[in-house]
Amino acid sequence: MTKYIPKKVRGSILEQYSSFPILNKDQLISKIEKMTGSMVIRNKALVAFLFLFGCRISEVCKYRSKIKDSDGNYVERKGNPIKKGDVIINEIDDEITITNIRTLKRTKKNKGKIPLKNVSTIISDNIELYTYFKKYYDIVDLDDKPLFNLTRAMCYRILQEVDLFNHYMRHLRSTDLVVNSHLNAQELKQFFNWASSATADNYTHLDTSNILDKMRANKKK
Repeated sequence: MTKYIPKKVRGSILEQYSSFPILNKDQLISKIEKMTGSMVIRNKALVAFLFLFGCRISEVCKYRSKIKDSDGNYVERKGNPIKKGDVIINEIDDEITITNIRTLKRTKKNKGKIPLKNVSTIISDNIELYTYFKKYYDIVDLDDKPLFNLTRAMCYRILQEVDLFNHYMRHLRSTDLVVNSHLNAQELKQFFNWASSATADNYTHLDTSNILDKMRANKKK
């Protein structure tokens, strides 16, 4: 199991995530299945949730820090955990949406005001991962109760149990949305709430193997 990564070195490691192997959903599920412990249902749900919605840990769990705003004043960034009531499941229309996600990374540009975002995804495209989440979701009894009442450090440790970390999972989800859901750069930017489409452009280019696969598929038609 990966050791806890100190904050001062975490950044340099995250820069290398693009060179890590790209896991498909079956491989990710295999990792989730290896999770153990008394809170295994919650922990499996957390991993599935972070992947499905591409959220940052600071947007999902408890978070507090101080930063300088654009005027040079220190402002407190405080993120409350996502509540069960923020998650809207519509199995009839085959979609699940989380609302009121605190986008803490935009706090500085908004002079301390935390903007909110909504993210939706399709259930049928992710049924196994959805099942992990739904099993835990049904256990949480109140809509105003935190869905994952965890600190960032606790979330990092849960992911490290199966050799994962948040930015790597966002990288996997980005690749999945391009390769399997065929999202373009603008749609990817909207899904992840990126400030610039330059990040999305890193994922929306086709490599040689994808081009050949597409050619073969068209030939069979």
